[in-house]
Amino acid sequence: GKIKERVDQEHKTNGPTFTEGVHQLLKEKVRQKSSGPSSRTLYKTFKRFDFTGDGKIDVAEWKKAIETFGIPLTDEQARRLFDEYDTDDDGRLAYIEFAQILFKDE
Repeated sequence: GKIKERVDQEHKTNGPTFTEGVHQLLKEKVRQKSSGPSSRTLYKTFKRFDFTGDGKIDVAEWKKAIETFGIPLTDEQARRLFDEYDTDDDGRLAYIEFAQILFKDE
């Protein structure tokens, strides 16, 4: 659909700015589905994405979570975005890293 076309176009033409385009789209989608950007609703969203319940989100959970918002990504696109947000390079997103994704521009 239109979202996939938008993501694919961002990926093809913008290279490094691909992640910024998808970041904005993800931020819009999360805020639409939650009642607002409060820490409580953000934490609930994080827990929903933590499918294994281990307190961190791995790249497979990340891709599945993004797809729940209707943002189709290839494995490569999901990994590229994930790696940008994994600030401590441990291969998993902690809640603080997740929160920074949604509020990094504020």
